[in-house]
Amino acid sequence: MKMIFCVPVLILIVCAPVHAQEGEAQPAVMGEKRELILKFIDVFGTKRVMEQNLQTMFEDMGPDDPQTQKFKDNVRVDEIIGQIVPLYDKHFTADELKAFIAFYSTPEGKKLLETIPVLMQESVDISAKYFEEKFPAAPAVPTVLEDTSKNATQ
Repeated sequence: MKMIFCVPVLILIVCAPVHAQEGEAQPAVMGEKRELILKFIDVFGTKRVMEQNLQTMFEDMGPDDPQTQKFKDNVRVDEIIGQIVPLYDKHFTADELKAFIAFYSTPEGKKLLETIPVLMQESVDISAKYFEEKFPAAPAVPTVLEDTSKNATQ
């Protein structure tokens, strides 16, 4: 089941930058705002999570899969981050980014970052149980939810 989830996510990660290039040209984000965005991405753990998710997907694909090495050789998290920087520029002001960085650098912010994946996993477990009780003839729904959550929290 993990493989079923991982392949589409990997394709999305690989193709998203290509799709972004096909649309309107994204203006380069420069100076202080770019530095704030990169700092926020670091503090929020985005790069670390992306790297972990890619590693998990590569492991799930298996070392014998010829596509695994091709993806490993061609997928660069820093390139993906470079593609998403304009999204942060579009949705957040410099002052908002400064506030986010300040908050997520506090003990409370760090705890929130650590706790969200746990909350998500526990919520998925509750949802899976709910679906099992409501739809006993459809065991695939909870399995898909569990696999999705495990990939999201790794």
